[in-house]
Amino acid sequence: MRRPIAAMAFALALLPASQALAEATAIDIRKTNDCGCCHAWMEYLEEIDFAPADQKYSLSSS
Repeated sequence: MRRPIAAMAFALALLPASQALAEATAIDIRKTNDCGCCHAWMEYLEEIDFAPADQKYSLSSS
């Protein structure tokens, strides 16, 4: 009787870890409007379970 209870307790203890692994990892990408590789990089990150957020910036000095 103790083994099924111990197995259930172990499985329940792992549940929060499995939910954390299921969530995408947030990552900030700083990109310019002139560069297409940033968009491709963000698509790749989404494919491997990241959640990229872009931060646009300009390279001009004005």
